[in-house]
Amino acid sequence: MLKRYLAFTTFTLACSLAPALAEESLGEKKIWREQEEYLKGEGADMKDVCGKDIPGSFDKPTWKGQLETSNSVYGYCASLYSTLRGLCGYPDGKEAVQKKINKIECAFGGKDKRALSLSGGTLKMIIDWEASNYDDFIKEWLLKNL
Repeated sequence: MLKRYLAFTTFTLACSLAPALAEESLGEKKIWREQEEYLKGEGADMKDVCGKDIPGSFDKPTWKGQLETSNSVYGYCASLYSTLRGLCGYPDGKEAVQKKINKIECAFGGKDKRALSLSGGTLKMIIDWEASNYDDFIKEWLLKNL
């Protein structure tokens, strides 16, 4: 009975604290608003080169604790857009982007977790601050997977 009570109490406490822990600070809200505006512009610019808007978003929970670094969240994610625009400069690349990519999502993974995936029209990139040559990494992956 005591175990059941403790489990219930722990569960109740965790549920009541979850919204407070998940809430963004004023500073985080400001940073996210700026980052989302920058990314929105990149997505809208895709129409000129690739023939379609490709909205972008951030998997915010994965970035917890990363906004305070000197790294640019937007800068890493914008690499996806610049590489896609380069591919759209070629008829086959433009066709592949139009058919297969509907949106972009950026997440943080940490050391040795850099990755790209494409599922259901969403191109997702997982960022590792320590990895380098993002443009080459993205281009090579897209040429193999589109």
